[in-house]
Amino acid sequence: MDLTQQKCVPCEGGTKPFIQAEYKQYLSALSGWMVVADKQLEKDFKFKDFAEALAFVNQVGEIAEAEGHHPDIFLHNWKSVKISLMTHAIGGLSINDFILAAKIDQSLIHPKVSSMDPLIMLEEMLAIVGHPESERKQLAEDMLLVILRQAMNQLSTSLTPESQKKLNHYLTKNPGPGELLAYMKELTDEASVKKEMSLAGFMVMKTYLEKMQESLTPIQRDKLLKLFTRFS
Repeated sequence: MDLTQQKCVPCEGGTKPFIQAEYKQYLSALSGWMVVADKQLEKDFKFKDFAEALAFVNQVGEIAEAEGHHPDIFLHNWKSVKISLMTHAIGGLSINDFILAAKIDQSLIHPKVSSMDPLIMLEEMLAIVGHPESERKQLAEDMLLVILRQAMNQLSTSLTPESQKKLNHYLTKNPGPGELLAYMKELTDEASVKKEMSLAGFMVMKTYLEKMQESLTPIQRDKLLKLFTRFS
């Protein structure tokens, strides 16, 4: 039974909630989920840090919006996320709860991460190649700033002289990665920003990994390939 291939459908108040014999067949198709009081489907997810947990919350929100079925989400203990599902219109469980649960689980196998937030990718890349956790965040931010400045240089060629003058003045303030990305979006369209960031990001990471090539194990190379596929 592949619940991920199904779609949540509107559930009217007159529909009866699943009884135990009905929900058990769907529960068996899931991993790690439990039914509470015969009316709620719950699972606790644990992550390596707050940023990863928050990214998961946002990802679940996107899935829920796409399905038109919304869970209760609790981010607790700074890196754990509890998902609680129930079809509120009927006060219990329906097929929608199990479909959404399956799609949430699937998102962990094939995460969708925004290419406009490459800091997560850079930190994961540094973790794979073995950089100490204490150094990753700063190094990732430094690399992101290089990517943004290279992308900005390419975008500046299409700006008017007046906009280029404003840009040069802005860069003298040494903006951080977040500020610079926001300013880039103000200057031009998001599609152009994505394109130039992808090109600049590829070159920066390619240069970095070429230096590390000899020390990478086959397992590390495989993990890096999967990581880049996720963000492509």
